[in-house]
Amino acid sequence: MKTLYSFIAALCKDQNMKLEDLQKKLNTSRTTLYRYMKGINQITPGVAEGFVNALNMSIQDTIEFQKFVSLSAFDNSLIESRKVLDDFLFEKNSESKPGFDVDMVLYDGDRYLRTFKEILDNLYSYSEKEGFAGSIKIYNCLSENIFSNLTDFLLKSFSEGLHVEAEQFIGLSEKDYLQNAYSFISTFPLMKYEKYKFYYREMETKDGPLPDSILFALQYMEDGKQISKYYVISFFENGFADCIGFHDKYMYMYLSRIFEGLKISFTNVMRKYDSVDFEDDIFTEMNKKGSSVLVKPNPCYDEIPIEVYESILSRMSDEELIELFSAMLGQKIEADALPATLLKTFEYLKKRIKGTTTSKHTDIYSKQGIIDFFTTGKLTDHVPYLPAFSKEEASKVLEYINNRNNDPKDTYALHITEGSYAHNDFIFSIYKDFGIIVEYIYPAHTPGLWKMILIQNERLASIFTDYFENHIPVNKAMDKKQTDAFIKSLIDI
Repeated sequence: MKTLYSFIAALCKDQNMKLEDLQKKLNTSRTTLYRYMKGINQITPGVAEGFVNALNMSIQDTIEFQKFVSLSAFDNSLIESRKVLDDFLFEKNSESKPGFDVDMVLYDGDRYLRTFKEILDNLYSYSEKEGFAGSIKIYNCLSENIFSNLTDFLLKSFSEGLHVEAEQFIGLSEKDYLQNAYSFISTFPLMKYEKYKFYYREMETKDGPLPDSILFALQYMEDGKQISKYYVISFFENGFADCIGFHDKYMYMYLSRIFEGLKISFTNVMRKYDSVDFEDDIFTEMNKKGSSVLVKPNPCYDEIPIEVYESILSRMSDEELIELFSAMLGQKIEADALPATLLKTFEYLKKRIKGTTTSKHTDIYSKQGIIDFFTTGKLTDHVPYLPAFSKEEASKVLEYINNRNNDPKDTYALHITEGSYAHNDFIFSIYKDFGIIVEYIYPAHTPGLWKMILIQNERLASIFTDYFENHIPVNKAMDKKQTDAFIKSLIDI
């Protein structure tokens, strides 16, 4: 298999250049050169340019070299984490598949051999009882064999509106990017639910006082009496697992205090939002943090010129505008407040647009998403009651983003992926060295679900930043020439 090392070695051979000569041209040590070629040291853009010049690469050689560079990293787990994110964003069947079900001993008045799924099914059966309520504390438990079944159990409980709440404590690795990526992907389906809370810390959890463990507390009515039932499940590194069922509230209080004590070393990194706030806009705040990447099928409202907004709103009656702003703000707007609301809206939009120009900003759309926007006039997150964009308005939007992409003085960058995103019900905004914003798109607001969350965690943000900066442009997106031709082909229709 061709590697970065063999690729560079072949170029040197073709040019009768010894590695010692290449080392001198790059002004680096022999050890560092070897580490670059083996993918041990990360090749920065400046180092990559040095290789291109030193080896006098052709355009085709440069393209191939960049592909190898995008796949090289100082740790193999970073490469593997890119594959995890690829599957998550682009594979329609990317849901984690359960491996073998974990066998465990169940101590519940007697001793039985059960699988983890059987125990969860048994716990779920209590939900049919009168006055049922459940509390779950989870310490790590991210092994696929454990968490795939646990996720199914929690999603079923949340989606059916059961009185079940869950907290999960997750330790992020300093070196294992793959595990960190998997931690995010595994918990992501649960994050949108108000009843799920998760806590991170910048240290793996294996050194804690507990193995991978889950503590259940169930309450229900039986024969007119309130019954409390508790279960503690532990998964050990040697492959053994057990589950103990008991009624002793003092034992539960003891175990619960252990979990609560652990919480001191973890941080709840999630801020949650359920409506637009013109006064305290999270996106304007985040743009001050530095470079950012937006991931959605088609343009964000930040990339729509203000004259297009003026055009589309001018076509709406006062009654339609009142419906639009009432839906956006989550409260009824009276007719006499409409002029002030319009003024605030334009101030807000100008602030959002300016925010993408204050620091490096990258948009990553999909080819099909752009086509859908241009043909229907609607964005994937089109605001209710907002009219569809006309062809002329859609053309102005595409011209605007493409002109920014081709302006050497503008820090804006545009990448359009050939493949479509597997899911169009959420949007990612990644703020390097700070965190991730997830916006959820629902047909209508559903009780119990968040509209938007901010995950303030630098380690998770760095994984996504690497993926979108180093992998997407080379392996998934059209180049600038292809992007120009594609947008022109739509506008010229």
